[in-house]
Amino acid sequence: MIPGLDAESPAPKAYLGLGSNLANELGDPIDHLRYAVEQLKPLGELRLSALYASAPMGPADQPEFLNAVAEISLSEPLTPEQLHDLTHDIELARRRIKTRHWGERSLDIDLLYMSGYTRSTARLNLPHAGVLERNFVWVPLLELAPDLRLGNTSQTLKDWALIEHGYRADSSAYSSADQTAFEGLKPAAW
Repeated sequence: MIPGLDAESPAPKAYLGLGSNLANELGDPIDHLRYAVEQLKPLGELRLSALYASAPMGPADQPEFLNAVAEISLSEPLTPEQLHDLTHDIELARRRIKTRHWGERSLDIDLLYMSGYTRSTARLNLPHAGVLERNFVWVPLLELAPDLRLGNTSQTLKDWALIEHGYRADSSAYSSADQTAFEGLKPAAW
């Protein structure tokens, strides 16, 4: 239980973008993502989106990425900076080396959103600046948190997806708008 929260209060939630496209001596991309999930489990109740394969956002001369989003209902108090440091340590444990901007990596963990916090510093931006620009982030985030409001807006993520992309998050019917929203994304297996 987090001090200051009564038993009726929901646990603070953090949403993390998970990505990998580089194998190394510790494993292949799916191994790196599974490792990250195992390391995140002690932080609280964890839910995962589906896994997606996508072309790299940066230089095209690299393997496709595997991407997902993790939702953590935090069981212990953490600041965004503490969570950021912890995810950075997880990346380093998988021998992440940044060789170029938006380049290949064994593991990439981005703090996308953390309930009750906003940040705009050289080290950390909350909500993450790229959430709504990258379908490999917003599509899996939408699976977990359709009613999430990013930043100082009254618009939910599912409303944004409908207005911007014609994508109905709560519909079981597939439409041509869904094709645009999912362009470049392929389902992958955990």
